[in-house]
Amino acid sequence: MAGRTGRKASSVVALADTPQTAQTTQLLLALLIFAVDEREARAIERPKQVRTEVLLSRAGLSSSLIATLVNKQPGAVRTALSRAKSDKTG
Repeated sequence: MAGRTGRKASSVVALADTPQTAQTTQLLLALLIFAVDEREARAIERPKQVRTEVLLSRAGLSSSLIATLVNKQPGAVRTALSRAKSDKTG
């Protein structure tokens, strides 16, 4: 499934033990990509909302997976997470 920004769920699916697990993982990632697309589309209307990258990081996702989901480079995601952490502590 490709989102508006060209992401593919299959590019973030980890190896799974069974075909059913792999299919479930792929479906869940596709739904997550859809939710991220919708949230990002509404971000302009809500400039003070917590960044999507921060929410996904709090959920335990890696910066490389977050980068794929939000269609950004991993370095840009790490920078956004670092800035969000600095803003909170400073």
